[in-house]
Amino acid sequence: MLHQNDIVGPVVTLGPNFATSEAVRSDAPPVLVRYWHMVLRWKKVILAVIAAALVVGLVATLLATPQYRATTRIEISRTQKNITNVDQLEAPDTGRDLEFYQTQYSLLESRSLAVRVVTPRKIAWEGTANSVTAPGELGEFGVLPKHISFLSTLKPGPLTIDTGSAKLKFKVGLGFAEAGAAQVTILTESCEEA
Repeated sequence: MLHQNDIVGPVVTLGPNFATSEAVRSDAPPVLVRYWHMVLRWKKVILAVIAAALVVGLVATLLATPQYRATTRIEISRTQKNITNVDQLEAPDTGRDLEFYQTQYSLLESRSLAVRVVTPRKIAWEGTANSVTAPGELGEFGVLPKHISFLSTLKPGPLTIDTGSAKLKFKVGLGFAEAGAAQVTILTESCEEA
């Protein structure tokens, strides 16, 4: 056991308010507050680094070569190729019907739709339109010129045909809708003006 007389060297007595590190001090601010004060002290430097990173990222993005490009090619053909008969793969009159190709090309360039609404008793409406909205079995759908071709079942509901000068509204029954790039055909059980 050590006694006071056994200690060699000066003796220092520590007072009640003395602490050996800041972490032990009770009046020191919490660590997060100290970090916040550090951020506030260096805010100009931090903002300058963030702004420089954003500018470098923006310049790199704008100067980068686009990686995705798409092209499309449409083949207009009157008849299907006869792949089972190798001798006559092409029809003898291929390429001779210029009127057919001009008609198909003008349909592709068209800015309107040829619309026909047909019931078992009559053609309920026929004409050109800018858009058609119909009640599909899986939900309402719209068709604009140059739409991809599809076939859909119809449920009873509203059919809207926008002719540009007027919006015609019909109530249709069960049926089918066939849409293409320049035409829409609605085959329905019933069609009444709404």
